[in-house]
Amino acid sequence: MDELRNDNGPDLKIDEELASYVEETEKKQHDESVSRERILEYLRIALLICTLLFVVSLFLEIWGSYRISNELARASAVTRRTQRTEPKIKTSNLKRYFPLRIIGYHTKGIKDIIGQDRPKAEAVYEPEDMNLQLRSPIVIYCQVVYFSNLSDAELFIQEKLKDFPKDQQAIVLENYYFNSGYSKDEGAYFLATIHKGLVFWFKTSYIEIIPNEENRLRLLKNHNEKVASEVIKFIGQAEAGVEQIESN
Repeated sequence: MDELRNDNGPDLKIDEELASYVEETEKKQHDESVSRERILEYLRIALLICTLLFVVSLFLEIWGSYRISNELARASAVTRRTQRTEPKIKTSNLKRYFPLRIIGYHTKGIKDIIGQDRPKAEAVYEPEDMNLQLRSPIVIYCQVVYFSNLSDAELFIQEKLKDFPKDQQAIVLENYYFNSGYSKDEGAYFLATIHKGLVFWFKTSYIEIIPNEENRLRLLKNHNEKVASEVIKFIGQAEAGVEQIESN
């Protein structure tokens, strides 16, 4: 009997090892199966998130286009109401609409443009920031043009915008709606609005080469909007006949 028990001992040990191996293999396969399921679940979640992001971005793009179109239509409607209700302006001496002095800027010149098909005046300003002007000099050119027909004024702005196709937007400055855009080479920024048949347009541009700076577009936009805001704020004084005193 003792010999029989001794003979069965190794077999029993082998069976236990085999059972342990099978159990370990099954556990390993189960773990791998769980891992695959988790990976597939993560991939499904990632795909869902990507789909949602795409839908949201598409919605925002469509909404942005609709908002700009709506703003332009509203700006046109406001301008038309103003055109119908407000009296005609004096078309002579249009240079009176440009302030002789804007804080932070040097006035290069202001004059009426004689001998043109429409009454016009222009002004040129430069920032007084010498660091900027030595590093990346810019100039702000301004013009006011008179139109007896509002449709012609709107068409004039649309034609101008063709030279500034990048990032076109409708923005608000001093309660006026402006059309805006950058030139293709990103060397200039354009703004335009209408007041009583007068088109005010502004172009800020780099005088020499376009700098390779991260904030080059923001610089153009900021300076253009500052000058445009000051000119628009000055309209009331210009139409009230306030005389400007030239400083030496």
